Amino acid sequence: MNLRSAPIQFVLALLYIVAQAYLGSQLVLFETAFTFLHVGFLLMLPFEVGPIALMLVGFFMGLGVDVFSDTLGIHAVAGTVMMFMRPGVVNILMPQGGIESGILPSLRMMGLSWYLRYALSLILVHHLVLFFLEAFTFRYFLHTFTQALASTVITFMAVVIIQLSFYRKKRI
Repeated sequence: MNLRSAPIQFVLALLYIVAQAYLGSQLVLFETAFTFLHVGFLLMLPFEVGPIALMLVGFFMGLGVDVFSDTLGIHAVAGTVMMFMRPGVVNILMPQGGIESGILPSLRMMGLSWYLRYALSLILVHHLVLFFLEAFTFRYFLHTFTQALASTVITFMAVVIIQLSFYRKKRI
């Protein structure tokens, strides 16, 4: 991410936070599967962004959602942990030849197989942290784990729909 794209990324982050506050919070399936649209922004951060910057963006993105949803920081923690895990996940999933500079981790640029493993693993990390912090007990482990899994699936579907709807076809 260069300095010219930083203001665009900031505006995009705000749009994702507002979308989460007014749309994502309404997309609930059977009081079990919740949609967290803002995770889509975190997944799309360029590969070149360093680990400290990733965690800061994850924290502030989550904090923005916390402000709108009155959740006392659990989204900030979940976003930070997700971004902490991202470099490791990317290294594990890295194609043999590496990744060219300037490529975004998106469905269209990386392909379905790679993106499926990348996005689902990071969304699951985010949701496990989020729901177990919200429950703050292992007493309802199965229910909490089911919420995290169901929410991972519905969030992934929403992220894919957003990517296919709003992001250009620019496969490199």
